[in-house]
Amino acid sequence: MRKLYIVSILLFSICNAQAGGDLESVSLTASHFREAGGDHSGLELSGLMTSKSLFALRLSAVLYSDESSAKIQDVYGGFSATGYFHLNQKYVNPYIGLGLYAGETFNCSESEEKDGTCLEDIVLAAFPEVGIGITIGRFHLFPFVRRYFDTNSHAGTTSAYGLHVGFTLE
Repeated sequence: MRKLYIVSILLFSICNAQAGGDLESVSLTASHFREAGGDHSGLELSGLMTSKSLFALRLSAVLYSDESSAKIQDVYGGFSATGYFHLNQKYVNPYIGLGLYAGETFNCSESEEKDGTCLEDIVLAAFPEVGIGITIGRFHLFPFVRRYFDTNSHAGTTSAYGLHVGFTLE
């Protein structure tokens, strides 16, 4: 609970800075991430708001897949918000951040949905993220590593690596 409280304060602070007129740029990104062992992977579509005060906020729509040890495929959809601290460098910009994810599973068959026996799970997760932003003109690459702590994982915690690719809106 303490970790969730700290993440919430960080995200609130970043949103407050963005609302205070400190916004430097807005970028649209798409990304793919995967667990090192290969059982977890996901796709994200994001908006990244970068401020002049070394903070950034990424809001994402996420589709996430997880295969259990029993070879049962779980698919989740939801949204995440991640707050970042960065060094505000022009071309190569290291960052570290904390994020929250909220979503639900999409595992019901048509027959389960018809007869009302479908039970979808709510999934909540917190994750630290470390990465490097590489900027070439309006084009951006953000390789990253995350560690997920979620409420619905058979593995407890999951480390994932990925790449955001995007461009700055003008």
